[in-house]
Amino acid sequence: MKNYSILFLTIIILLFSIWSLSQTNDISFGIKNKGEIIYTKIENRPISIYLPPFYNKNSEYKVIYFNDGQYLFKGWWHLENVLDTLINNKTIEPLIVVGIHSDENRNSDLIPFNDSWIQSNVGAYIPKTKEYSNFIRKKIIPYIERNYAIAKGAENRAFSGASFGGLHVLWDGITYPNYWNLIIANSPSLWVNNFEMFNYVANIKNITSKIWLDIGATTGEWNYYVPIIETLKKKNLIYGKELFYYEDPSGHHNANSWSKRIKYPLIVFAGNKNLTPKDMKIEIEVIKSSSSNSYFQRINPIIHLENGLIFSAANQATYELINIADGFIKSDGRFSFSKKKNLKIKITYKNLIKNIVINYSKIENQKKLN
Repeated sequence: MKNYSILFLTIIILLFSIWSLSQTNDISFGIKNKGEIIYTKIENRPISIYLPPFYNKNSEYKVIYFNDGQYLFKGWWHLENVLDTLINNKTIEPLIVVGIHSDENRNSDLIPFNDSWIQSNVGAYIPKTKEYSNFIRKKIIPYIERNYAIAKGAENRAFSGASFGGLHVLWDGITYPNYWNLIIANSPSLWVNNFEMFNYVANIKNITSKIWLDIGATTGEWNYYVPIIETLKKKNLIYGKELFYYEDPSGHHNANSWSKRIKYPLIVFAGNKNLTPKDMKIEIEVIKSSSSNSYFQRINPIIHLENGLIFSAANQATYELINIADGFIKSDGRFSFSKKKNLKIKITYKNLIKNIVINYSKIENQKKLN
């Protein structure tokens, strides 16, 4: 009996270990050629630097700068494993990544607007994003370009961050045009100071960087990401070429989710440039509102391109409800039932067409599970 107990306990521990590895996105097993992580400081600011496999001082590499760099390598993100895998598989070209560590001034560095709720509930801060951005431009970037094999010029430079860090890179990218090829904003905190970023973006005349935005759909934040996409499109950014938004159906607001989907903006920056649509996969989202006992019911068409890139087209696709007497469909993919009947919908994005049926009973059962 004891042997069976020990065997059962061993299996449980093994399964938990496998689950833990999957949660941290540690995919280092089986990676043949690995990059190198270097740690240094620039004026007391810790920096983590990833050099790709077979780094060559005589080459010229694109570079991505990351906010909250202390979490990238050998930690929450395990970004080194993602990069090694993509580079080994030739999904992206070899590149350099610079993680800028945050410190006790994180909120002051990353939050461009004064928010009373954050002051009361998270911690006091004084917005100093301009000073922080200037430090990156005047100190960090010159240091990296002096000491490593960097391809010079904005076309070879990207900036990435998540949450408050994502808010900062979006603010930085539109405040200082002509400086970045790509802005990667993972789950940016657009809600800060009653969505002040919306007005800030609307008042900017010139946006030259490509922009990647994403969220985990489980957070139910899509309802304020969709409007900012429309605002950015008015700045002459072409959706699917210079502007991308991905609504991760199972994603959350955490490092594990960000590290799993970071490969897509990496493809935008350093992957094959073939942006031909290959397929459209349809996700049906049923998300409980955090503020009321209601649900968001929404179609999330996910476009798959020839180069491995994916992104959402919820408010870019067109929808045709075939049985119009049984429900409603809006331009951003929201749907509702007027009868207890299934909805038949035709979805079109460029040359891709899908006909789907949304099952009424299945949606109602899904609500009960949430």
